[in-house]
Amino acid sequence: MSVCGKGDVMKGKALRGVLAAVFSVMLVGGLIPLLAYAQTYENGASGANLSAGGLTTMQESPDPDETPDIESPADKRALEKAIAAAQSAKKGVKTSADGKDVAPADKWVTPAVKKALDDAIAAAQAVAKKDGATQDEVDAAKAALEKATRDFKAAKKSGTKPATVAIASVTAKGVVYAGKAWPPKPALTVKDVNGKAVPASGYTATYAWSTGYKKQLAKNGKYVGAAKVTVKGKGSYAGTKSASFKVTTVADTKTAGAKLTEKTLGAIEKLKEGASKVPQANSKTMETIAKPREKTMTVKWKAVKGATNYLVGYKSSKAKEWSYVVTAGKTEYTFRNMREGDCMEFRVAVYDKTKFARSEWTQINCRF
Repeated sequence: MSVCGKGDVMKGKALRGVLAAVFSVMLVGGLIPLLAYAQTYENGASGANLSAGGLTTMQESPDPDETPDIESPADKRALEKAIAAAQSAKKGVKTSADGKDVAPADKWVTPAVKKALDDAIAAAQAVAKKDGATQDEVDAAKAALEKATRDFKAAKKSGTKPATVAIASVTAKGVVYAGKAWPPKPALTVKDVNGKAVPASGYTATYAWSTGYKKQLAKNGKYVGAAKVTVKGKGSYAGTKSASFKVTTVADTKTAGAKLTEKTLGAIEKLKEGASKVPQANSKTMETIAKPREKTMTVKWKAVKGATNYLVGYKSSKAKEWSYVVTAGKTEYTFRNMREGDCMEFRVAVYDKTKFARSEWTQINCRF
């Protein structure tokens, strides 16, 4: 039987400490390794040996079921739906200052309201495209956009533009041009689809003339071709219609007794060019023949050599403006429906259609 010395006992205790530490690896998280560690420390195990075999093995191993703390990406699906809803709310909505230019069937908002929604959509789209945007940023952009969409919808109003009536037709009467302001404008009759007359304030009229038209009139008083007027509805009227018409001059008037007004012949009265070459009428040759029973008065004058057309002016002595008739070569003209006591003034001039000029007036006064 061998006897162990004191040194052998100490070695034995140290060995037990190492074995306890190794055993603790097999029982991770249990009470045994803690007790073994405490016993070893109490029995004076070598710190170097304990560090090598005990401390290192006592550390807990990571739990394989535990999820690392990593931040999830922001959910942008609700924001994208809000953007789509805002864009849909804008469709078909017009912008206007007061809605007076928008039809009643349409909706409108002011430019400021539209801009507010556009800005909110742009801001939301920027967040939706941003990499690394936080959930707080996404939620704030969504809330701002939804508010702007609600404000936009609340601001929508129906237009107040008057309903329009279509223009159905236009007719233009021929016009006599006497050298005044260009262009000569015919009397227009414009009607809507209901057969009612369209006022002049309900349309604009534009005219088309054949090439050289004005030049021809100024040169020889003749017109070749057709003129055209186009009316376009405005305000409460819509649509475009056109009509053709003919412009003539006094020189083209062939029918005896064709009546003209002071306004029509005003320009002729001022045209003196070539007047000296126009045969001059002689006032001494003028006479009037009154027939009270028939209530007529005939003005006669002798033919003037070289004259092919005459203008006869007439008016009451109290009237300010003259009226005229064209005799187309005849040397007399009979006025009807005369009243007893009428004091009339007559005047005659030779008219040269090729020069668009007249002679000096011959004048005579008489009482019926």
